[in-house]
Amino acid sequence: MRAKVLPSNATVPPAAFSALDLFPFSTWCEPGDCILPCIAKFGFVPYAAAILTLFYTAAALITFAKRHGITWSEQSFSSVWDVAWHVPNIFMCVPTSLSSLQTSWRLLGQSDFERFGPLNTVADLEVTECCIWFGTYLALDMILMTIHRFGSRETLFHHAIFTFICAVMFRGCTAPFVGSTLLAQEASTPFLNLFLLGRGFLGLAVRQRPPPSAPFRRRLSPDPPSVARPSRPRSRHGPSWSSACLPSASSRCASGSTPQ
Repeated sequence: MRAKVLPSNATVPPAAFSALDLFPFSTWCEPGDCILPCIAKFGFVPYAAAILTLFYTAAALITFAKRHGITWSEQSFSSVWDVAWHVPNIFMCVPTSLSSLQTSWRLLGQSDFERFGPLNTVADLEVTECCIWFGTYLALDMILMTIHRFGSRETLFHHAIFTFICAVMFRGCTAPFVGSTLLAQEASTPFLNLFLLGRGFLGLAVRQRPPPSAPFRRRLSPDPPSVARPSRPRSRHGPSWSSACLPSASSRCASGSTPQ
């Protein structure tokens, strides 16, 4: 459990378990500090150390596995660094997303002022710490991609957009419900990264099947133009040969008799 020293004038709701208690370290943010003051006090250091440790440990293990014949598809990853990039958030996103989801659920029953007003840095300390983690992740991610030359332009563009969002929210230190809801969406990141790693190393040996929406697309698509078949002229003295060879007239067709 995290040990925090509260200010003497701080009012804290009844103690409850937070997903951030799963972290093996205690962050450096004190209750009462907003996001930017906590960053100025080096509150990002534990998160930076955790991300870098996971990244370079994964890179070392992947390099060792590559030397022993365990490789990946070049269509999935460009280098060892690209593979290791997927590892840190498999672990880091679990406690941060769960604690953000917990805060969002609690704020649903609060007033609009508590949801969209100033951040309560005592009751919602988890939001402060999760925002600092996310800002640290964005900064380190862009540094690592620049140093080791991996990543795509789409990823850099994604990080640039969220860096702007972080700058707006960190400076105002408001709207905890918005911040916690956005961070709770990181709950899907571990599953996405595990899928990408599995596809890169194991491939997808799955038979291709039409998607479930194929019948609907087929139903909505226009039918191909039918080709008119030439019909035989109808006899004026009786039914044509084709009409005579119906199931009821099979005996006559088998005997080779023609209709009169």
